[in-house]
Amino acid sequence: MGKRTPLYFIHAEAARMGEFAGFELPIWYEGIVHEVLNTRKGASIFDVSHMGRFLIEGTESASLLDRMTTARISGLGLNQGKYCLLCNERGGILEDAIVFRVGENRFILVGNASRRKFDLEWLTSHVGKFDASVKDFSDSSLMFALQGPESQERLQRACGEDLSKIRRFRGEWAKILGEEAFVTRTGYTGEDGFEAIFFSLDCAERVWKGLLGEGFKPAGLGARDVLRIEAGLPLYGKELNESVTPIDAGLFFAVSMEKGDFIGKEAIGEILREGRRKFLVGIRMEEGGVPREGYPLFLNGDRIGEITSGTFSPTIGAGIGLGYTSMRLEPGCAISVGVRGVLKACRISGIPFYEPKLHGTGTSRQL
Repeated sequence: MGKRTPLYFIHAEAARMGEFAGFELPIWYEGIVHEVLNTRKGASIFDVSHMGRFLIEGTESASLLDRMTTARISGLGLNQGKYCLLCNERGGILEDAIVFRVGENRFILVGNASRRKFDLEWLTSHVGKFDASVKDFSDSSLMFALQGPESQERLQRACGEDLSKIRRFRGEWAKILGEEAFVTRTGYTGEDGFEAIFFSLDCAERVWKGLLGEGFKPAGLGARDVLRIEAGLPLYGKELNESVTPIDAGLFFAVSMEKGDFIGKEAIGEILREGRRKFLVGIRMEEGGVPREGYPLFLNGDRIGEITSGTFSPTIGAGIGLGYTSMRLEPGCAISVGVRGVLKACRISGIPFYEPKLHGTGTSRQL
C-alpha cells in the first residue's frame, strides 16, 4: 500500500486510483479525455499535495540556493518565483523545481513527488557552512492546482485578494474560503491557472468541496500527464534524469551562467563549447498509433533516438510524443516511430504542441 495524501478517502470515493511516486492517487474521475478538455475550455482542480515542498531559511539561504540551483535565486524579489534545475557535477539534472522568495531570507522550493527524499538529503548535505536550514513541510500542508481559462473567474469568487494582480511566476498571500494560502501563478498544463499552498490540514475537505462548489471539476494524474505533454513540458524520470543536461533538454533558459559558481556549471560550460549530445524533440503521428515511452525513432531506416513520453492528444486529435534524437531535426522533418514493431509515419513537431496565451506572458514555455 502506498502513501496517502490528506484527501485520499475523498478521492477514493470518486476516482479511479493508482500508484505514482509511492502514493495512492486519483488517476481519473469522469475520464481522462473529459478532464483534459475541461481544463482547456473551463477550469479543473488537481490535488497535488503529493509534491515536495521545502522551506529554506536563514541569513545565507539565498547563497545556498544559488550554489545548489542553476538559477540566480538571490536576484528574486519578494513573492517572485523562478523555474530552476538542480544538477550534479557532470551537469546531469537531479531535479527540476520552482523556488519562491517568501521573505528576505525565506524561500519555498516545490519539487517532484518522486524526488522528495532525495531533495531533502541533497540540500541538507550541502548546507555545510551556510547559515541556512532546510525543512520538508510537504506532509503538513496541502497544495491544489487550479488550471484552465476560467480558473481566475471561479477562484476569485472564493478569494478575498484581487487575483488579476498576480502575474506569471509571482505569488501572494491570500484567503481562500477563509483559509490562508500562498497563491502562485505558474502551472503545468499550458493553461492559465494558480497553485494554492495551504498550511493547515484541517481545512482540506472543506476547501476542496468549496472549490468544487465554485465550478471547478476534479481532474487526476492521467489528464495532468496528457496536458503537460501537449504543453511540451518535461517530467523528471521521463525527459529529465541524471544523464540529461539542461542543454540536452532545451532548458538552458533556466541556467544563469553569469552568476557565481554552482554545482554543474563547469560541465555545462564545456558542453556549450563542444556542442549538444542529444536533442529533445516533439513528434506528431501522421497515421494511426500512439507513441509510447521507449518506442524507437528512425530516419531513413537508421535508429536516431526514442520516445520518452507519448499520448493521444484529445486537444490536437493525434498521437504526440516527446523524445530525444542524436541529431538536430527541424519541425516538419519526416521520420518514423516503431509502434509495437511496426514503423509508423510521423513528423518532427515544434514544442509546445499547444500553446494558449497566458496571463502576463505570451507563452507557456517558461514552465
